[in-house]
Amino acid sequence: MSTLQAQDVAEVFGLGQARARLRAVPGGHVHRMWRLDTDRGSYAVKEMNRQDNPEWMPWLQAAWRLELAAWHARIRMPEPVPPPGGGVVAEVPVADGPPATVRVHRWVNGRSISQPIDAIVGNWAGRTLAALHSLAMPAEPRWAFPPTGTTEATRWQELVELSKDAGAEWGGDLAALAPVVEEIYDLTQIAATRWLPDVLTHADLRAKNVLVAATGPVLVDWDMAAAKVPREDLAGCALSVSGWNQDDGPVRETLRQVIAGYRAAGGALERPLDVVDAAGDLGNEVDWVAAVARRAIGQGAQGPDDMERSAKLIPGLIRALPNKLLAARSLRWLLADQF
Repeated sequence: MSTLQAQDVAEVFGLGQARARLRAVPGGHVHRMWRLDTDRGSYAVKEMNRQDNPEWMPWLQAAWRLELAAWHARIRMPEPVPPPGGGVVAEVPVADGPPATVRVHRWVNGRSISQPIDAIVGNWAGRTLAALHSLAMPAEPRWAFPPTGTTEATRWQELVELSKDAGAEWGGDLAALAPVVEEIYDLTQIAATRWLPDVLTHADLRAKNVLVAATGPVLVDWDMAAAKVPREDLAGCALSVSGWNQDDGPVRETLRQVIAGYRAAGGALERPLDVVDAAGDLGNEVDWVAAVARRAIGQGAQGPDDMERSAKLIPGLIRALPNKLLAARSLRWLLADQF
């Protein structure tokens, strides 16, 4: 349980006098989120789950550079609030433990949405991606960013055995995914041979990272910015926001509006998207299923609550993975008359 205090955050970031305690904001899968109200306004406070590896801070700093560039390019997003000394995060003292690593944004009043999003927001998503790609920011330092594709596909059988040994009810369903995982792995290997130029991008423009405010949609959560080939970034976004996890497939009009918005805003797309363009995101989905499965059986879980939450999530993730592959295979057909 965090003991981060509102006034401590306000003082470190120079935000005036706190008016109330921090209020927990639901929905964060990796970091704790809070609302801070002060005499100068309202702020979103992210208490970071700090990673003990040499890549994390350079990666976060690169994501911060993209976020600032996007803000100055007038992309719709919460205003980032740097600490007075500059940089992306600050260490905030905690009375009964080590300092908390914190970052802050202006609060945005908006409603969360889920996939599939409606076609109008889909068009905005495509336009937003085009604007991000036009920044043409290099992903530097290259070594700080996670590899594309999947790291878990080649260890799938090991994960299946671990889940069965742990008595997981879904162990058999995880085993049944093996052919799907193998096909996705093969696609990532094909994609890796294309050597297409990439850019630094948000990399996670998904329904979970969109708030709809009174003035329109807003893109949040920039910490996972990564190097992506623009057409692959577009494919992953379009499939996800149109509901590729659904049993009856993605909503075609939403998917098509993402592409239409992208092209209308100057995004370059000379040939139709296909399943290989979605390979990287499919690989990420494999790794996400594996990560949640491991946490559900206690590997890397942040306590019993995290294990319980992961155990509730994993059946739906297992069920959705074949749907996502099928949707990616259908990309050419879904977009046939747009090229």
